[in-house]
Amino acid sequence: MGFLDSFLNLFRRKDAAGWAAEARERSAKGKASRALAAAEKAVEMAPGDPDHLLLRAGILRTLKMPERAVKDVLAALAKEPGRAATLLAVLEELEPAAP
Repeated sequence: MGFLDSFLNLFRRKDAAGWAAEARERSAKGKASRALAAAEKAVEMAPGDPDHLLLRAGILRTLKMPERAVKDVLAALAKEPGRAATLLAVLEELEPAAP
């Protein structure tokens, strides 16, 4: 069963990476709401990936949803504390919405 789970996780990550790539592409084209939908799928498929959380946070900032963006940045910080310096700068930008 462990091998099968690892195999399925590989495909889940690939799918999550594909959704993340689509979110970046849509965001670059100025289609923020569609980018958010793709980023939501990426986070849903790989909830522990801080890069997907930060991608969604950036899109949420574009869509003027700072409260949700702060939650994603804090979740990414909890998952990967080694990025604290970078993530704290992002939180400072979102300060009015930060808890």
